[in-house]
Amino acid sequence: MESEARVAHTRSEINSILAEAPTVTPAADTYAARLKLPRQAVPMEMPSARGPVLAFYPTTEQQENLKTAEDTKRELKSAIDPRKINIQVEKLRKVGNAGVVVQTTSKDAATKLKNAAPPTLRVTEPKRRQPLVGLRNMSDRGITTVVLECTPELRDLLTGLGRVYVGWEVVEACDFLGVTCCRKCQQYGHPEKFCRSKEEVCSGCGSIGHRKEACKAETTRCATCHRFGKRDAATHLTAAIDCPAQRFAEERAAAMTNYG
Repeated sequence: MESEARVAHTRSEINSILAEAPTVTPAADTYAARLKLPRQAVPMEMPSARGPVLAFYPTTEQQENLKTAEDTKRELKSAIDPRKINIQVEKLRKVGNAGVVVQTTSKDAATKLKNAAPPTLRVTEPKRRQPLVGLRNMSDRGITTVVLECTPELRDLLTGLGRVYVGWEVVEACDFLGVTCCRKCQQYGHPEKFCRSKEEVCSGCGSIGHRKEACKAETTRCATCHRFGKRDAATHLTAAIDCPAQRFAEERAAAMTNYG
């Protein structure tokens, strides 16, 4: 009876505190509506709700004819006219294994596009990954970041708190996008062990044919931006936090994540 009385008293105190707490009305554009990246990074807009993403790859019988992503893209565009099937396409990009990924604008558009796919291509709907949350500057085994895969609900809780108590430490909790820049070709989306490029690219000067360890150039530039002819390639290093190519890769990773 005494235990039940204490529990009832505690519940009464919590209810009183909640009743007296002020009601907070969020602004239309708040930091909570954005991806919560590390403090030195610029907050990123939360990806807006769009239609399913479809991936197109050559069928087994067509792999000898459609060897590259450009071949698959050409095959897809020649077989389907979005205007004729009355759909809109948000984005289209090439991926590995001679694939093309299409971001649709609605479930209806995705269904129409999938049904219109030519027999030379197989269609899949890539599974959206769970959110990743980074616990930064943990000093248990040297200063490091521990990355957790979370449900959308747990991600909202951790990033909403902003910090987490772990043992004797208080660590920052923020979204972790974790894009990979290949150390061989300096492009985003795969590690070096999966790189299919035949040429090495220097991360220091952006030139083809050697790596940074053997670089003798006096100037530096971002290899990724230089490859795509960006004028600001010389203003930052490869894989720098303010690199437009890295920013684009992070936005792409965010779009493929299920934030609920």
